[in-house]
Amino acid sequence: MDKQKNIAKRMSVSGALLAALCVVCLGLLPGCRSTPDQDLEAALEADSRADAMRLLNRAVAKDPQFVEALKARARLHASAQAFDESIEDYDRVLELMQSGERTAHTTRQRADVLYMRGKVLELAGRLEEAAQGFTAAMRADPALISPLEDRAWVFFQMGEYDQSMQDYALLLSQEMTHLPDEARERRAELRLRRGAAAFCSQNWESAVADFETAYRDTRNAARQAQALINLYIVACRIDDREQAHEALSNYAENIRRRSADGSPWNFNVVWHLEGTLSSEDLLEAAEHSRRSVEAERTAIAHYYIGARHLIQGNPQAAAEAFERAVTHKDRSLIEYHMAKVELDRARAGGATAEDYKARARRAETPEEKINLYTHALRIQPDDLEARLRRALYYSLSDRHDEALEDYDLLLEQLELPENRAQTFRYRAWTYTHRGEYEKALEDYNAALELEPDSWQAREGAAAVLCFLREYERAAEIYGGLIEDVEAERRRRDFWTMQLTFANACHGAWEAAAEGLRELIRRAGDPALLRANLYIAESKLGDGEAAAERLKQFAGQIREQSWPNSVVWFLAGRIDAQKLLEGSMHEDEATHALRTARSFYYIGQQALLRGEREQAVELMESSVRLGEEAQSESWEYRMAREELRRLRAE
Repeated sequence: MDKQKNIAKRMSVSGALLAALCVVCLGLLPGCRSTPDQDLEAALEADSRADAMRLLNRAVAKDPQFVEALKARARLHASAQAFDESIEDYDRVLELMQSGERTAHTTRQRADVLYMRGKVLELAGRLEEAAQGFTAAMRADPALISPLEDRAWVFFQMGEYDQSMQDYALLLSQEMTHLPDEARERRAELRLRRGAAAFCSQNWESAVADFETAYRDTRNAARQAQALINLYIVACRIDDREQAHEALSNYAENIRRRSADGSPWNFNVVWHLEGTLSSEDLLEAAEHSRRSVEAERTAIAHYYIGARHLIQGNPQAAAEAFERAVTHKDRSLIEYHMAKVELDRARAGGATAEDYKARARRAETPEEKINLYTHALRIQPDDLEARLRRALYYSLSDRHDEALEDYDLLLEQLELPENRAQTFRYRAWTYTHRGEYEKALEDYNAALELEPDSWQAREGAAAVLCFLREYERAAEIYGGLIEDVEAERRRRDFWTMQLTFANACHGAWEAAAEGLRELIRRAGDPALLRANLYIAESKLGDGEAAAERLKQFAGQIREQSWPNSVVWFLAGRIDAQKLLEGSMHEDEATHALRTARSFYYIGQQALLRGEREQAVELMESSVRLGEEAQSESWEYRMAREELRRLRAE
């Protein structure tokens, strides 16, 4: 028994020693005592991707809020084409930056992360999300140029050629920070890309201008050849063939004399279009030791073979060549898009959906735009852009039933939250103009569930609440917009005005007076603001001083106008009859609206004098005339609420 106890005792001591030894040894293992910063530094210097990933995982495990390690890991995931994991890390970085729990981050740092996240989405082929990511980066830091350039290219890859052109135009308006020669070449490259977008949207005039400028400005042989090739094709399309062919032949002869090994491959395209290199020879020249390069060149060759057939009047042969070109599905190839557009036109027997959309964007009247988008939808019924734009122009043309049909179809097809939110907002706007305010509010709320920070949806919801006479809730939203959103001054002024009159409607006179004073300080004493400040201050018991201030202001204004007439009436310089006469206007709707608004001010003056019964009659007149007007004025709304309060007393 004693022997067993001794053995047990020795085992217990040995176990303790072993445990202690394990603690010591673990402390000596590589990385166990390193800091997250040291792990990150080691990862950046690692010889292999596997070692770098192991070290970054260890850094993040030790410090889950280590932003720099997460960013490095996101980049490493992207380089390994683990795009979902990369986006997940970038999302975590953005959450940490938003919370601000660890360190302060500049808007540029946040914009950089949004931009890199957009790049990963582009690599993953999620182009629509990538475009939205680049837009978010630009909003975070408008000084950044890279997101704008990448968005232009993503729009092109998506087939949104007009939007791509707009972004490239904005890029070309920027000051280039490169050295002069580099800046010239940079602009030439941007011109080439915008010219390709113009070609695809059938905007020939813009395409010619861009290709001509790129050809003139570049010193790069391959880029110059590319510009001339595309300029030649466009010139032939707009019936300037003889002059175009002469220019191409001169250029072809010039490069033939100085060509040698190492000459750009697209010189072969020039010679093919000129007619001295056959289709078979061009395809043979596309051969390359690298399969990816050969596949790309072969697709490009088929496009230009098709373009030459089209120029020569062989549409069937051209379509066959274009079909071969688009089998190499590479949206990063400009020639892929040109071939696809030409093939679509050939299959449609003329104009394509894209052609009609391009013409619609340039059309002058809403009716023309609607007709052209309708043509586009007949060819391609699932074209979401055409349907959305047609819906918008239906709404603007007061064809609300047709607009709602399009919005309903869109919501059945759209998947991305941002797109659904936008469509809910547009449909809400249409419901508002139909007077279906409850449905409009439902749609604005649906948009806010998808995009809680959307100021457009918040503003729309507040406006609808005013139509529903829920002024206190509307005032709360307007107050939140002013406080939370960094907007242009004119937007903030508008929200302040809406908040002020919403407060007046539900009897919050002190808040209304403060809002009016702020607006007067910023806007420079507009007459109607002064008139309403007098009413609000009088409601607050400061009638004599408010009247004196209004009289002083009335003495300073000389111009004859309806707002000035309101001030003169409230200051006692003219009577009610003169105010109503000053409300007259040659436009019947304007005359009716002004008259309704004038009765509100006449009624308020009666109420401030203690003439309650007369005030009720005047407010009733304001409401009755206001209901007949084409739009609701704030005076109509304030008259309704004043009348409700008077009847409740």
